[in-house]
Order: sequence, then C-alpha cells, then structure tokens
Amino acid sequence: MPKTSAEYDQRQRSAIVSAAQRCFARNGFHATSMHDIIAEAGVSASTVYRHFHGKEDVIYASTDEKFGDIAVRIDELMARRPLPPPSAVLCTIVEHLYGGLGGGGDESGINLVLNAWAEAGRESRLRTRARTAHERLRGEINQMVQKYREAGMLRPDVDTDTATEILWTLAVALFPRQALLDDDAVARSAELLDHLLCPE
Repeated sequence: MPKTSAEYDQRQRSAIVSAAQRCFARNGFHATSMHDIIAEAGVSASTVYRHFHGKEDVIYASTDEKFGDIAVRIDELMARRPLPPPSAVLCTIVEHLYGGLGGGGDESGINLVLNAWAEAGRESRLRTRARTAHERLRGEINQMVQKYREAGMLRPDVDTDTATEILWTLAVALFPRQALLDDDAVARSAELLDHLLCPE
C-alpha cells in the first residue's frame, strides 16, 4: 500500500528538517543552499518543495522545532513526581540547546542556535518567531515555578515572577559561555540556583 498518510508526510517533513539542521549547523544559514539540504536529506527536490516553499521556510521550521522541543522537555519535568529541583530545569534547557542534534554530543546544536540568534538580529520574521519562542518557554518555566510554590519547593521570600526570570535569564546567559568556553559553569550555576530558590 503506498505510503501517502499524513503520518508519513510528517515523518518525511521531520527528516528534511533534521537534514537541514545538520547543514545549517555545519555551514550556517547563508552558505547552505537548497541543493545542500536536498542532498543531505537524500530525497528528490520535488519532495522537499512539496513541504517547503524555499530555504527561509526550512530555516523557520528548523528553529521552531529546536525551541519547541525544549518546551516539551519542561512539560515532561512538570509531570514527574516528586518534582525535580530548579537545577534540573536549567540543565534540561541548557543541555537541549547546547547538545548535539539527536543527542550525539557534538556541537551541532550549539552551532544551529548560534546561527539562529545571529540571523534573528538581521531578519525581522525570524526575530518575531524567536520572541514568540522566548515567551512560550518563559511561560513554561513560570508554570514550573508555580508548581514549586504549590509543593513548598520555593523559598517564601522569592516570588514566582522573580524565580522565573532568574531561571530563564540564567539559561540564556549561559549559552554564549558554554558555546565559547565549554567550562563547568552550567553545573556550578545549577547548584547556585537551587541554593537561591529552594528552602534550606
């Protein structure tokens, strides 16, 4: 039976996005051509253009997926019982942003996000999408912090908005440091975060 289902189309689209992410991570957005993406995906040009109008659409899909996956990971943390500490949320965000695509441990994840953030400074549509992703992730973190409050895992003298800003800002600030220095700042910051936010 021919594979024409919506599920197959979604798998095919995801495979193209993954191939594009690898290309963008290696060569950057500008140096990557649609031909490069088609070759990396191992499909025909018509297959790629059936899912995407052009390279800009592939860029948007690649970055949307990267940041959308982080929100999914935070949702998974919120479903755990007992709740993991704030340090686990920080490490989840950091590891998913900085880790290699597919969990390979290489620098492709770092390179993809660096390219996306640099391009967002020049391209208004991508900047708007990045802001939307930022607000979504901040909202996810705020929900997690609210659960900490309900579970008695947040210091009484720290309000939820402040805790949200500390956690999210720390994750964003650690990005260039991790990308450039690759030191142990994430582990030390995670320990400090629990000390700042959690009751003694």
